[in-house]
Amino acid sequence: MLIRQLLTENLMVALLGGAGGALLAVWIMGALAGWHPPVDIPLVVSVPVDMRVFLFALVVSAVTALLFGLLPALQATKNGLGPGIEE
Repeated sequence: MLIRQLLTENLMVALLGGAGGALLAVWIMGALAGWHPPVDIPLVVSVPVDMRVFLFALVVSAVTALLFGLLPALQATKNGLGPGIEE
């Protein structure tokens, strides 16, 4: 039960970080589209949102959270408190 809670916490933190990054990317794309450089040559900056990239980033975030969260979760569930500490 403790492993599931720790992995869920790790996964939620990773996914919230990924969602924040996605929101930041969308905001930056909007800022780039509205930017007009001070030159006489017409320049159009078009950066479309690619959902495949966002889905790939979501999957990589989830897999990374599970892989790097599993070892600490397993270590936290050990029975012993450590050497030199008596129960």
